[in-house]
Parts: sequence; structure tokens; C-alpha cells
Amino acid sequence: MKKLTPFGQRVLGGLLLSASLFLSACGGSTALIKHCCYDGDAALVHIDQVQFVAPDGSTSNFADIYPDYTPQDSFATKSFPFRKVDYALITYDALAVILPLYDANENRLLEEPEITVLYLREGALGMGHSVDHLTVDGKRVDAIMTSRSDVGGLMNYLDARMDSLTPEAQAQFRDMERVGLDIIQRGSEGADRQNKKITP
Repeated sequence: MKKLTPFGQRVLGGLLLSASLFLSACGGSTALIKHCCYDGDAALVHIDQVQFVAPDGSTSNFADIYPDYTPQDSFATKSFPFRKVDYALITYDALAVILPLYDANENRLLEEPEITVLYLREGALGMGHSVDHLTVDGKRVDAIMTSRSDVGGLMNYLDARMDSLTPEAQAQFRDMERVGLDIIQRGSEGADRQNKKITP
């Protein structure tokens, strides 16, 4: 067997490292991700542990609200349209009122743990369920940190049922996608470099 040259050894080492990182990323999609930059209380759970509390106090399990849900366990998981936004800059009609309601840490930003709660609750409302708030182990949660596969599964679940959601929910999720596109085009999480508002 031929001995590898130093160059060949470096190439092989690089390939092995790349393969290792790729496999780690694939396997890591189901891992719970704690957001170090979120300033506030947040539950670190898979979303199938979430319960939904109606205004009358009755509680429904995740499987009752999202039957047939499956996490998206793949390398390229679908994510939320954006990770953070200054909601004061958003003037889309369907979002201008509801986004401040999900600002759990009251910092005038809508951040990913809060976006998770928004999608879970507004998705449930859009499917005709009555939901006041979410809980985990009996404790109210207004921010949830979860896995990439859970987010991808939730997004795919709602996308597949979008046409059957209420018009209000359809408008909200459509405008969330628009905000994500606005952020990509303007290169910032909220205002562009001239502090312009995100408008229809």
C-alpha cells in the first residue's frame, strides 16, 4: 500500500473533518438549542411537551392540537422567516397589533423563543382551537427554546394546512414571511440602514 504524501494526508484529514462536521450537523438537528443572547425566562423543551390552555382553563396536549405532527429530522431544516425583529418598525396590518403581545421580555424586539410561541398559539387559533396561553409542566411559558427539527416540523405542518387556516392566521403567517424577505433584502433585523419602516 502506497504511503500518503504530506499533501495527501492534509487533504484526507480535511475531508474527514468535513465529513465529521456534516454528520454532526445532521445528528444535531434534534438537539435542543439554548439561545445565549435571549434575555428572559424561556422553557428549553421539544414542542410536543407543550400544552395549550383555553380561556376556560381547560388544557389540551400538543398531540390534540397538532395531530400527526412529525419533527423535520434532516440536515436542511426549515426555519422561521426571521430570528429577531424590531416590531415597532412593522406596519403590516396583520402583524402590527399581535407582535407586541408576544414580546415576553418587553424589550421591543420579537425574538426566536417568542416567535416559537407565536407560531404555536396562532397556528392553533388558526385551526379553530381556543387558546389563551401555553404551559410546560403546568407552568405558563411565553418563550420557548427548542430544536431545529421541531421548528422545521412546525413550519411544514402549518404550510401543509395553510389553505384551511382562518383568513386571519393566513394573513399573519404570510406577512411573517414578507418581513423575513424584507430583512434579507435590507440586510438587518428590523430597520434598514436608513431606519425605514417595514411596510406592505
